[in-house]
This record gives sequence, structure tokens and C-alpha cells, in this order.
Amino acid sequence: MKFASKHAALFLAVAAVTAPAVIAQCPNLRAINRPGRWDSSETGTRCMKILNIFGLRIGLSSSFCPDVRYFYPPRRDCMVFMNCGTDCEKIGEVALERWECKCTSSTDIDLGVVEESCDCTLAGEEGLFDDHTTIPCVNV
Repeated sequence: MKFASKHAALFLAVAAVTAPAVIAQCPNLRAINRPGRWDSSETGTRCMKILNIFGLRIGLSSSFCPDVRYFYPPRRDCMVFMNCGTDCEKIGEVALERWECKCTSSTDIDLGVVEESCDCTLAGEEGLFDDHTTIPCVNV
């Protein structure tokens, strides 16, 4: 028995030294499209449409205007979706945009109507998202 176990240990040691290096397998992943989308803050003001008749102000309608809106640009994310023979690779970055909004007025003096609309202006970038693409690879 001692003879057999010594030979087994020697065989395992030689096999470990002479074994070929492990080659990485193709992960079989792919990039998926993420459409662009807007997200708005819950705080803000109401933009009004006001009719002014002989000094009497009558509110006709209103719409919500958020303080801040964010635009998440379209991009491709590397997700765990099986796709035989492909991998994901980063190809760049896209910016998350911050837009600041406020109600602005336009007046029609002849009709006595004041109409406010929600106007948003680009205030800058808040961060970056990675953009990916799908590339071919080979399983071995």
C-alpha cells in the first residue's frame, strides 16, 4: 500500500507541473440596449394658465414643473444574458445630464391671458455610465 500511495502522489505532482495552462472560456455574454429616459424630481411648482378679466384673475389650468430633471442617455450595458460565442467590451462613456426647470410666463395682452410653461435648461453632468458592445470570442 505504501508503494502505491507514493506513486500516486508522484504522478499527481508530475501531472500538476506538466498540465497546460487553463485557457479562459468565452463568457457567452452580450450587451443589451438601454433606451434613454427622463426622471424628474418630486419637488417643483405648478405652471398656470390665467385669464385676467378687469383685474379678476381666473386660473384655467395648471401643470407640474419639477425643480430638476435628469436625462439618462441611451447606452448598452453588459448584462448576464447568455449569448453563445460573445463577450461584452467597454467602448466608452455617456453622461447623465442634469436639467434645472422653472415656470416662465408669456402674456397675451389683447386677450388678458397669462400662460406659464415649464422650461428646462441643461445645468451640467452628474456622472458617467459605461457604454458597451458585443464582440465575438471563441470557446475552447
